[in-house]
Amino acid sequence: MIGLSWNCRGLGNPRTVRELNLLMRSKYPDFIFLMETKCGRKMIEEVRNNLQFDCSFVVGSRGLSGGLAFLWKSNVDFSLENYSHNHISMVLTQEEIPQKILVTGFYGFPETSRRGESWNLLRMIKPREDKPWLCLGDFNEIMHHHEKVGAASRPYPQMEAFRMSMDWCGLSDLGYEGSKYTWCNNREGDQFTKERLDRAMGNLMWSDLFCECNINVLTAQTSDHSPLLVNARKRGMRSSCFETRRKKIFRFEASWNVHEACNNIIKSTWSSQDTVQDLKMNSIMRKLNRCKESLKHWSSSLGKK
Repeated sequence: MIGLSWNCRGLGNPRTVRELNLLMRSKYPDFIFLMETKCGRKMIEEVRNNLQFDCSFVVGSRGLSGGLAFLWKSNVDFSLENYSHNHISMVLTQEEIPQKILVTGFYGFPETSRRGESWNLLRMIKPREDKPWLCLGDFNEIMHHHEKVGAASRPYPQMEAFRMSMDWCGLSDLGYEGSKYTWCNNREGDQFTKERLDRAMGNLMWSDLFCECNINVLTAQTSDHSPLLVNARKRGMRSSCFETRRKKIFRFEASWNVHEACNNIIKSTWSSQDTVQDLKMNSIMRKLNRCKESLKHWSSSLGKK
């Protein structure tokens, strides 16, 4: 199962929709959970059709703030469990899995004074019967001091309340690959702040069911939040839970430009001399392939640092 969660900060910007489209073409998620869409059902359905998804459930925005959307493909069997302006819970049914799976997209209240309401909501939507539970989204809170850089330190009781709620719900952080920090205020100097606000969590039954669950923090140009890609593989399955994926197409990521190592790889490849003397076009193709393989190897090591 592959899912994507993103606080997109509004789908009214065509650049955001294009970026989302690129994510779909490169990551092939089975479902998407979007927060802060800042739009209603009609626009979400237009975006859904543009992304070539079949089904959607929408919680409209309140004026120019809020708004949630859960999109999925027809080859997965999702049904609505419950929803609010801060969450959408869907039940996933699979023939090869006897128990139903609860997938919750969660958006914590941005206001500090309403953090308690967020955790009360989580307790309310906790599945009453034993079933695997995946809860992902923007919780608007951190668990530990090391998940924040810049600005004032988070009060300990505020973080402790979050941790206690997760314990009560039986949820554990599923970790991450890539950047630790999923939100940045894009300011400079003393006002610069970044935090780990977005995460994916699962209960014990979820962890027992899926032998591998990788959470990748992706880069985004049009939002101050990073998308999360969840790739969960059921025990005993060699590929995706739903279908065999197409071979991933290599694409150059714009975010790589900030890394000096990336520029050095490109310069080294194109300055090297070819040992085979033939058509100039053949030489260019060989250098392109060498550059691609070097960048693939280098980029795969980024998440391990």
